[in-house]
Amino acid sequence: GNRTTGRKEASTMSVEHFRQLFSAVKPDFSRPCHRDKIHAVAWNCSGSLLGSCSADKTAAIYKLTDRLHKEFSLEGHRDSVNQLCWHPSDENVLVTCPGEKLLKVWDYRTGPRPVQTIPTLGDNINICWSPDGSTIAVGDKDDLISLIDVKKWKIIQKKRFNSEVNEISWDRKGRHLYLTNSTGCVNVLEWPILAEAIPALKAHASSCLRLSFDRTDRYFAVGGSDALVSIWDVSELVCVRTYDKAESPINSVSFSHDGLLLASCSSDPFVDITHIESGETVHRLDIPDGALHVAWHPKNYLLAYSRDKKELDREQNQISVFGLQH
Repeated sequence: GNRTTGRKEASTMSVEHFRQLFSAVKPDFSRPCHRDKIHAVAWNCSGSLLGSCSADKTAAIYKLTDRLHKEFSLEGHRDSVNQLCWHPSDENVLVTCPGEKLLKVWDYRTGPRPVQTIPTLGDNINICWSPDGSTIAVGDKDDLISLIDVKKWKIIQKKRFNSEVNEISWDRKGRHLYLTNSTGCVNVLEWPILAEAIPALKAHASSCLRLSFDRTDRYFAVGGSDALVSIWDVSELVCVRTYDKAESPINSVSFSHDGLLLASCSSDPFVDITHIESGETVHRLDIPDGALHVAWHPKNYLLAYSRDKKELDREQNQISVFGLQH
């Protein structure tokens, strides 16, 4: 038989499989979490804990049981906490990135006091941890990227970029550091020298906002202000497909643990879950005000997301987990 038809059948079968799987899931579990906009949600490496951070100057850690149980708040930031990042292999350690000239490192075992405070050179907006755990990259409002040696908690390298840097991430093997920027490009950098490994990848017509790598190291996704999501082959560094599911700038993109699905959100009233190979939507979560951040669990089909809240009432901003079997 024709190999391409066989492949197509396999891919449509799995689309149906996911559609059935998600249509049978009970409604998401939600809980109020922060007093202001939630900037990020992230699972630790084992999936036992979920972290969140907010414009309310706090971050928080939750344990997933039959519900989302808040363990404690991480306080003492003097500004909005713009991002957080878990250690790639130590499930207890995370770093928070407030809009001030420092980072705070926390250890779940020692409770809600930072174990380390690292001075930085500017007001931080984005952060990531190298896959080998040795280095933290942080970007600030002046588009300066600094590399921090985790053994010494000191800045070992820095470089200023002349366009707005929106998100930073290493690929899963830690070969290169990638940046999305306001010119519609993705920069691919050697590290620790922070020199361009290849010419910038022209990815979108306008600003590249979001960036996510799949755990199998096959693809990365870029979300743009043009409302498109592009999927790139990591080894070839070419765009293999583009999805136009949204009508407003992409807020967040995340791959499922097996690299088969991509969740994305914007200020449109839904979270989209797309089957990567076919480009078909397998599920949509209805969210009236849109979602700010999506994060797939590292081992299961569990999707955490934070809801945007446009109304100015006092009710706290919520985090939801979809796919959780009660």
